[in-house]
Amino acid sequence: MNVLCILVDSLNRHHLEPYGATETRTPNLASFARRAMTFDGHFIGCAPCMPARRNLLAGRREFLHRGWGPVEPYDRHLATEVATRGAVTGIVTDHFHYWSPRGNGYMQGFNSITTIRGQETDRWRSDPLDDLPAWGERIARWRDPREVMQYARNVAGFEREDHYFSPRVMSTGCDWLDRNHRHDQWLLWLESFDVHEPFLVPEPYRSLYCNPDDAVTCWPPYNKAEAYGHHPAFWNEVTERELAFIRGQYMGKVTMLDHWFGRVLEALDRLRLWDDTIVIVTTDHGHELGEKRRFGKSYPHYDLNAHIPLMVWHPALAGRGGRRVAGFTQTVDVHATIVQAMGADPSTCSPHGRSFLPVLEDRPWQGRDCVVYGTFGTGAVVTDAKSTFATAVSADAPIHRYSCHLATSRSDVSSGCYVPGIDCALWREPFRREVRHPDHPAMLFDRVGDPDQNENLIDSDKSAAARMKALLERELKVLDCPQEQYARMGLK
Repeated sequence: MNVLCILVDSLNRHHLEPYGATETRTPNLASFARRAMTFDGHFIGCAPCMPARRNLLAGRREFLHRGWGPVEPYDRHLATEVATRGAVTGIVTDHFHYWSPRGNGYMQGFNSITTIRGQETDRWRSDPLDDLPAWGERIARWRDPREVMQYARNVAGFEREDHYFSPRVMSTGCDWLDRNHRHDQWLLWLESFDVHEPFLVPEPYRSLYCNPDDAVTCWPPYNKAEAYGHHPAFWNEVTERELAFIRGQYMGKVTMLDHWFGRVLEALDRLRLWDDTIVIVTTDHGHELGEKRRFGKSYPHYDLNAHIPLMVWHPALAGRGGRRVAGFTQTVDVHATIVQAMGADPSTCSPHGRSFLPVLEDRPWQGRDCVVYGTFGTGAVVTDAKSTFATAVSADAPIHRYSCHLATSRSDVSSGCYVPGIDCALWREPFRREVRHPDHPAMLFDRVGDPDQNENLIDSDKSAAARMKALLERELKVLDCPQEQYARMGLK
């Protein structure tokens, strides 16, 4: 079996037609969903970008032990696992974090590596740029002007739609399929950094959902109105017109991505690959666009950024497409499913993943009864069919980072075998508080009566809070949670 995994960064399920969107146009994703199986209970495991990729490419949840960092020596990389069984593997991506020191090792496991340069602050071009464009000047009000200048250099000269990033990623992926589809078995990891910000998008998408306006930023700062120390003035100054423009540019990016995703569907048709290829479309996390007066994907993880899309085609679905799956799955389960589909044993190489291959093949399958997720240095969230519970965060409570890689040069580190099941020495490094991770109270939401998560029931529904705490503690034991994390999150 071949596998094509299409990963789109920051893709919100509520902006996709298969998940009920009526304003954002995604006809090609809707067409794919009619053929495929759509998962309604898919969630993140770790956030943000590179922690999510460790879920996907190593099958390991890390948010209790470490945050953003390279592949560990003991990780079982997805591409390596399937390559040892004869598969040819390739990655096509513009996600520039892969070629940074803290993203090391994620690309290197593939046989074929194709990078598309220039996204966000990728240190690609150094050409002189005398003046920022009008949109750049607006961005620079809220972001480091050096970052804005780098991005402006990178996209200088982009005059046509196919100059932009998601068109280049998707068309390059089609080229890879043209050249490699005749291998006996192959895996293509096709990854678009868009629809991640900056939300700079060409016509006709720029004016598809709003009026163009260079006086409005298309790259808002990550912030939370109540607590974040990042540009609190943003929320004092931003207008509804600006918020509508930002969302409109995001929606434009989604529709442009969808259009070029259609080229991939055409390639699958042209090359007659549907009969022997699994096709997965998903994301690493969502992205809040001011709905709760926040931008980004920060803790606590509301469904806006934690409840994410997953659509999968399997040749066994022929004649029964368009089905929906209600059970819970997570990003780590994508790793387990791919390795099993390509002949490996997920129980030996996907430590935290659970394969959902049986449900695709119409065999008995039992999904998770709950999902647990978070960001290192914050708290943990547990969700089941009834409730979502997010722990409190005492940001001053001490925790440590456990890794084979030191994040900083410090004198107060130790080494040892600290994590059960990992038979090698790890550095135990004190983790410093970051302003991005402030104190936060515990939260409890009723998933049935309050799907938008507006009313915190932590003080009014003690029985549900106790039930969810017990459920979280059960899951944390399975994940070998360090003891110090329990005190930090107010758990037993």
